[in-house]
Amino acid sequence: MSILIVTDIFGLNQHINNLMRHIEKSGCEVHVLDPYSGKRCDFASDDDAYAFFCECGGHEMYLNMLTQQVTELKVSLLIGFSAGASAAWRLAGTNDIAAKNMRMLCFYPSQVAKYRELKPSIPLTLVMPNAEPHFDVASVCQQVAEYRSVSLHKTQYGHGFINPASVGYSQDAEALGMSIIDSHIVRYISER
Repeated sequence: MSILIVTDIFGLNQHINNLMRHIEKSGCEVHVLDPYSGKRCDFASDDDAYAFFCECGGHEMYLNMLTQQVTELKVSLLIGFSAGASAAWRLAGTNDIAAKNMRMLCFYPSQVAKYRELKPSIPLTLVMPNAEPHFDVASVCQQVAEYRSVSLHKTQYGHGFINPASVGYSQDAEALGMSIIDSHIVRYISER
């Protein structure tokens, strides 16, 4: 099984390296897409990371990168975080044939409210934070829960909870996130 990790605005960092090694232990092939084309960046804050992400092309650029990546790879499971999860949500709402045979696990997609009218055509699990500064999480969850292909997992944690580089990081939340990832991998492996 091939898994694609689509990073948040922090791109490649120790957290992503650890996640890759963890997933590889399950015998899966792991690929990573980051917004900086493999260049490692160390950001002082979430704001610095977001400013650089926007300078590099932002959400539209990341969606284009993701669309190209899933066209080139045969991905079984996509795991996205924040901006990466937002790009995945948008891709799942298109009729892109390359995405049809995959499943998606999207942690705290920051743009889901802006694109909530998109109805994913593939199985997609949203792992939502307890709150977002730019939209009402409960309202968005209520709407997207009606979509047949969407499963929801609302947490008590803030945005970025699984990434130690994020201000929203929580060690307990990281453990929860890893258990959600593990359960999805086990389920998808058993279905194959």
